[in-house]
Amino acid sequence: MKIAVQDDKRSNIPALANPHAILGTLAGKRIRGRLLAWLRDYLQHRLAQVKFQGHKSSFREL
Repeated sequence: MKIAVQDDKRSNIPALANPHAILGTLAGKRIRGRLLAWLRDYLQHRLAQVKFQGHKSSFREL
């Protein structure tokens, strides 16, 4: 699973998405119950890698 977001709008350096922020945003949009629990389980212990201008980062746990 690869997830990249812009860390700083003034730069082109991508950063790994934070699963806690993703879940918080979804909860704020009234996503609840089984769907939110499924997404929480899905995001746990996932590895992600950022590819930017042909360079790849090492894999990191979300």
